[in-house]
Amino acid sequence: VAAWVRGYGVTLAAFPGYVGGPPALGRLEIRFFADRAAVLDALRRGDVDVAPSPAVEADLARTLDRFGDTNRLDVLYRDIESIDILRFGTMGKFSEQKVRKAIELTIDRQAISSDIFSGRARIPRSYLVPPLWAAAETAPAARPDRDAARALLAQAGYRKGRFGILERDIDRMTATVVVASGSAARVDVARRVAGDLAAVGIAVDVRVRPADDVATLVKTGDFDMALVSEDTADATLATERWIGVVDPWFDVLALAARAAPDREEKRPLYAELQRIWSDALPGLPLYQHLRVDVAARSLAGVQASPRDAPLTWNAAAWRFGVP
Repeated sequence: VAAWVRGYGVTLAAFPGYVGGPPALGRLEIRFFADRAAVLDALRRGDVDVAPSPAVEADLARTLDRFGDTNRLDVLYRDIESIDILRFGTMGKFSEQKVRKAIELTIDRQAISSDIFSGRARIPRSYLVPPLWAAAETAPAARPDRDAARALLAQAGYRKGRFGILERDIDRMTATVVVASGSAARVDVARRVAGDLAAVGIAVDVRVRPADDVATLVKTGDFDMALVSEDTADATLATERWIGVVDPWFDVLALAARAAPDREEKRPLYAELQRIWSDALPGLPLYQHLRVDVAARSLAGVQASPRDAPLTWNAAAWRFGVP
């Protein structure tokens, strides 16, 4: 560390004895920014050469693509083993499979991807996603069918009531979606979900809460619906997150998958676990996360990072080209 200015940035000097050889750049200037709007402004002005993930999110794809050519920037997108998922509470009306299925048939996930992520975000089929070795996507994601959703809700005993909100006896189809803070895209998606559900008579209030608070609610089961981020890079941990809320057979297979000696034996178990999970639908995967990195085209050697490594994984090879 050659210099550190609180609230402004850090200067890193090259280390000639680096195991991969002396870095091509003599120093790296790392700037601090308050929010992603400030990062975008810096990119537009040419004040920064690299904006690694998570400085900007995939919901800015249209903006980044639009001024990328003008400002000679390359935008690198890569699917990562992480999703945003709408979890259903295990008590009350959202514990009913017909209600959950109706919600799946109501929310237009492809429209969410197209409108918010410029069509770049994948729609997950289950709680595990590629490129994870255990992901088994054998069927397409359900397409919206709001007539079928209304029929399922009618089978569950709901009828249109005051102001178009569904009712069953004295129970009104109203709900709160708690949203883990920290992602502007996630909040936008939650509002889209609320709008979609209103079309079939489900009135939803969106509330943004700190991620730790939402995690506590999910752990206790004291919620209607929760829109959260879930890391799926470890098949065992991602599966055991659902023990006790899917199906008794799911729990048995989850333990068997953990105990299996190798991937060859684990893979069919995880495939069956994903099938059971998708049938029970304890949550609705809305979109797979994208890693977004931005770099100036004048900076050669920048490459998308392998797996979860930061963009700077090969910074020793970075060099500015001849203008």
